[in-house]
Amino acid sequence: MYKNENIGLNNNIENKMITNNIKHNAQPARSVVDSFGGCRKLAGILNLNPGTVSRWTTSAAANGTGGRIPQKYWGPLIVAAQDQGHTLTVFDLSGM
Repeated sequence: MYKNENIGLNNNIENKMITNNIKHNAQPARSVVDSFGGCRKLAGILNLNPGTVSRWTTSAAANGTGGRIPQKYWGPLIVAAQDQGHTLTVFDLSGM
């Protein structure tokens, strides 16, 4: 009986982790955010709330942008990437 309860608990935790990873894995934003070291780090670079950046990586079904980075941030992102020695293009930001 205890075995089944533990398996159920582990499955619930595992399902939440999988759901969270899917929910916050919207492209192309996820790749861009990861290239800067994550949501908090990128938010600090752009002087934004981390929740704003996190929404870019969140699926539209979960009230995010579905991987779309608003165009008003494209210029600052390209400049920030250059400042850090990265190459980031409009194609990277648009997902093309």
